Amino acid sequence: MSERIDAEELLTSGQLTQEWLRESGIATVKPVDLFVSLYEQTRDYIAQGVNIDDAQFTVAELNALLKGKKEGEDSADVARKYVVDNLKKYQELVAEHRESLDAYLRKHKQSQRVVISSTESQGRHKKHYFLKLEPLDGDDGETQTVPKIDPRYVQYRVKQLPRPWLLARPFMALTLVGWRRTVFLAGIFVLVLALGGPIVHALVIRKLLLLHLYIIIVSAGVFYVVRPIYDVIERSILIAPDWMSGFTVPSAQLELREVGTFESGRAIRQIRLAVYEGECPICGGSINVEDGKGEFKGRLIGECSRARAEHIYSFDHISKVGVPLRKNGYYQPKV
Repeated sequence: MSERIDAEELLTSGQLTQEWLRESGIATVKPVDLFVSLYEQTRDYIAQGVNIDDAQFTVAELNALLKGKKEGEDSADVARKYVVDNLKKYQELVAEHRESLDAYLRKHKQSQRVVISSTESQGRHKKHYFLKLEPLDGDDGETQTVPKIDPRYVQYRVKQLPRPWLLARPFMALTLVGWRRTVFLAGIFVLVLALGGPIVHALVIRKLLLLHLYIIIVSAGVFYVVRPIYDVIERSILIAPDWMSGFTVPSAQLELREVGTFESGRAIRQIRLAVYEGECPICGGSINVEDGKGEFKGRLIGECSRARAEHIYSFDHISKVGVPLRKNGYYQPKV
């Protein structure tokens, strides 16, 4: 899969497509099962922390999903014919109703639709099917192009939604608004008192007791765990600590994002783990999001894997665009 697909946008557009299929009354048509199965498998892969680029499936896997059989029960030719026939019928169905689908997606502020694509089989390499995004048609019926950013800038994408470690999972569903936010911040204050209280008491009595050490160590441990949650409330996004994302996911971000609104109009915000990346406009290397150092301390920046000190960019997780932070005149975008 050579295209850089944004997992977040694919999930949103795919969910809306499923809703449109149900509302339009064609969700029960058999070929639609191919899209639904492929979307649900892709969604499950992403939920398990798999990189979106690895969410690809063979004919045998899709055939087994569609028929409710074990993989390999049908011959390769039978499985291939079944999947290819259903894919063709699904594509014809969508083409027939594309204007309605695009209008529905546009109504929900989407600029791209989810389509089924495949890799080319070469030699012993099997053909794989996957979901990708393509621009919606314009009012004139012609396919639009996604607006391109300045070639000197970085276009970030969400490539992975890592599954948090067990200790971090309760925080991922925590909605920090109203009394919950108050209780959480009050808890932070209590922890600070628990850390400072024994120290002050030890200074007053001029003796450090074992109980003091115990309270300090326990409080410091709990504070270490909850501090990233407090920080993300203030900063909206930061580099996730290893105890949240695991040591196998380099540079994951802890993000506070809006997931809806209350009746009062206030935003509902939840915490999630995500991995953002981009492609370096200068050399084509991968841009990874890291904590800035030196003159960029206190902010997240995009660093090129090939030239971490020179090819660096700003990072905006809302617009998903980064601008060059080095002003060297000899830098030119990669052609």
